[in-house]
Amino acid sequence: MNDINLTFKIDSEDDDVIIQPIFDKYNFEEYDTLNEYQKWHRRGIGLIIIRYKDKVHIQGEKHEKSLIFLRDLLDLGVLSPDHKNAEKLAKLYQFPHNAIFCMKCNSPSMFIRGKPNALDLTFEMECGHLNDLTPPLFMSTRRILPDINILINGHLSRCIDMGFFRGFEIVLPDFILYAIGLNGPNKEAGASNEINRLYKLEKEKQITIFKCVDRIPLPSKEEHDQVEDDKILEIANLTNSILFTGDNNLKDKAGMDKRPTIYIHPEDAKKIKIIHETRSP
Repeated sequence: MNDINLTFKIDSEDDDVIIQPIFDKYNFEEYDTLNEYQKWHRRGIGLIIIRYKDKVHIQGEKHEKSLIFLRDLLDLGVLSPDHKNAEKLAKLYQFPHNAIFCMKCNSPSMFIRGKPNALDLTFEMECGHLNDLTPPLFMSTRRILPDINILINGHLSRCIDMGFFRGFEIVLPDFILYAIGLNGPNKEAGASNEINRLYKLEKEKQITIFKCVDRIPLPSKEEHDQVEDDKILEIANLTNSILFTGDNNLKDKAGMDKRPTIYIHPEDAKKIKIIHETRSP
């Protein structure tokens, strides 16, 4: 299976002249086209690149040199991805959390500079392209906040073992770590085992962990059940995280608060352990 499989729109045949020096720089070789729809065919550094009438298709191996080549190619500004391929690019490069995408070259920016330009004002992204700052801005998201029951039942680490959530930053806030201790020794042990598995996955570079000092006042044991959902949702908003829950009430509150949420129904969640054991004997 190819690690890189991308399609870009290209507007003009004149753009081929702009692209050619990049092929020369990386020692790409020219191959015969395979059918009448292909305009040209290049191969090099583990990549196959084919030009059609109004698109360029790139497939091949993901490694340091191929990623640098892609960045150089996109910096030319003649190739543009649709939303599906922009998402593929973001996953290839593991853009930082909250990075803003340039819609011309899809480079990430954590900084946009506003400056006067004659009688106008321009906003320049780190890639050098201008952003008109009209909504929406497209940002990358890498943070997942699991709720207490997700941790107690070990659902997150099992999902990671099965290939999901890899490369994400898992948020473990003080409030949730405190609240785990209010659920009795058996559930506390389950959550503790899950957290240990998550730290092990971090050492294996499957995920990263954000130990969040949330500074939220801790409720008494008697108050906890009444405020738990609201506090977790507050932390999700503070950390700009995607909430991962199996709690229907919390899911509904998150929806009303417009907080992105991953929800697994409790009846479906029971099957995760069986699926995990079957796929990872």
